[in-house]
Amino acid sequence: MSDLKIVLLGSSGAGKTCLVQRLVTGTFNAKEPSTMGASFLQKSYISRTGETFEFAIWDTAGQERFDSLSTFYTRDAGCAIIVYDITSNSSFSDLDRMFPKLESASQDCFVILVGSKVDMVKGDEKKRKVSFENGLQIAKKYQATFFESSSKTGENIDEIWEKIGEQFLKTTTKKKKKETNKGNKTEENNIIKIDQPSDNEKEKKKKKKKRKGDGGGCC
Repeated sequence: MSDLKIVLLGSSGAGKTCLVQRLVTGTFNAKEPSTMGASFLQKSYISRTGETFEFAIWDTAGQERFDSLSTFYTRDAGCAIIVYDITSNSSFSDLDRMFPKLESASQDCFVILVGSKVDMVKGDEKKRKVSFENGLQIAKKYQATFFESSSKTGENIDEIWEKIGEQFLKTTTKKKKKETNKGNKTEENNIIKIDQPSDNEKEKKKKKKKRKGDGGGCC
């Protein structure tokens, strides 16, 4: 059983599959075929304290006809990586179609927004169609962490992975604290308070004292 379910979303050709292959295996294949339906990968994450966690990663198809299927894979996801191509305006516009798919994700799901294919604009900024500022603006809108990266050169790949691990541990710690506090409150509510008379017992004692004082007046 995995400790974290990660789902990748983005339009077809945005670079999701190349990104996930680079994240998981550290390799790059420019001829990676487009995902049909969804593909599954798994990777272990080792925290700085030496703990090992298993991350299950679902790479979903970006074609619109697979929207209902990709929505199924977002169910209970704890992390979503949403990818667009910085050299494609259409992939950026498709982001409005991607974020609503997270309605069935976990309540604590955190989002990583990635602008891919940075290597393609190195030395030729004319190829860039989506500015860094526009990507950052969308990330702020949806409260996502934002990166521009390259699966080919590995730019920001390690940083993305570390951010996922960092956010996962943060969310896990928060959940544990919440569960502990909830458990403590339950224990407090279950404690029987000894030597604390009920309201009925207090009333009975008052009436008893009153009867003792009713000795009548003097003759």
